[in-house]
Amino acid sequence: MKDNKFTILILINVVVYFAAQIFIGQSEYDIYYWFGIQKNLFLDGHEFYRLFTYSFAHGDIVHLIMNMIALYYISDPVIRFTDEKFSFIIYAIAALVSGLGIVFFSSEITVGSSGAIYGLFGVIIYYAIKQYRHGYNEMVVSLLPVIIINIIISFAPDVSLTGHLFGLLAGLIGAFIYDKRKRQQYW
Repeated sequence: MKDNKFTILILINVVVYFAAQIFIGQSEYDIYYWFGIQKNLFLDGHEFYRLFTYSFAHGDIVHLIMNMIALYYISDPVIRFTDEKFSFIIYAIAALVSGLGIVFFSSEITVGSSGAIYGLFGVIIYYAIKQYRHGYNEMVVSLLPVIIINIIISFAPDVSLTGHLFGLLAGLIGAFIYDKRKRQQYW
């Protein structure tokens, strides 16, 4: 397994999933009820912890596996373009922005780390476009199919398009700010 902070995140997600199965219940409904983020629960119920918990809970084993595979494969390229500290920070910020997007712009109740993962996709897209503009298209060619498949998945039923879009936006903006600050250090 990789030796970076994302290995820890993957393990936390797996532990939370199985602990929830054992202690909360086997039902997908139970997971959403206890950990999910949604406007009424978050604002009216003053359950602000949900802004944190929703991104570590997953509705079923397939949901968990798909997100952890994506996190496993996307983390190394993000770290390569930026650094481990920024990658971890942008993951956390994307999870928060995605959660807030769900609270204020959606009526769905949501669990899962895909909004945060889409933040990492945003970083990859930013640097892929930057490479492409400079004549390098290796990143675009290798990751474009993965990104297209994930964008298509965003439109599937029971998938949080809002969470994905807000996470992606957070990643794009974060990468732009990171890149701009990095360039200023060299001047």
